[in-house]
Amino acid sequence: MRRSASFVLATALALVLSSCVPSSEVPPIGSSLASPTPTPSSAAPAMQASPSALTLSASSFPPGGTSYPSLTVSQPGANSAPFVITAQSTCISHGNASIYSTSSSGTATTVQVQPLVTGQCVLQFGGTGGVTLYVPVTITN
Repeated sequence: MRRSASFVLATALALVLSSCVPSSEVPPIGSSLASPTPTPSSAAPAMQASPSALTLSASSFPPGGTSYPSLTVSQPGANSAPFVITAQSTCISHGNASIYSTSSSGTATTVQVQPLVTGQCVLQFGGTGGVTLYVPVTITN
């Protein structure tokens, strides 16, 4: 019984191996049929905010002023400055705050935030390599 099991196993293995594609029919790695080898990419530099969160009082900064609290977002090691993603910043899309001014230099962006309506929201920033940063904002009365 053991001999027949070994014979069946050896026969099955021979059939499997004989059905393999001969090496002469396998395209070389550099041919157009082969998929390109992915190259590892380095991780994009992280962003940081100073301060890391904002707490503002809407009554302290009446509309029409010229000086509002500022927030600086940087991405050291990047090749450009971060930017505000206005469509996804709930502070702007929900009307809690507006960006009074924006200035960029090197790998940093500074924004002045004008508080308008009380509540909690976020400012979203985008940077090099698809990196995003959320800065929580609390606006009190």
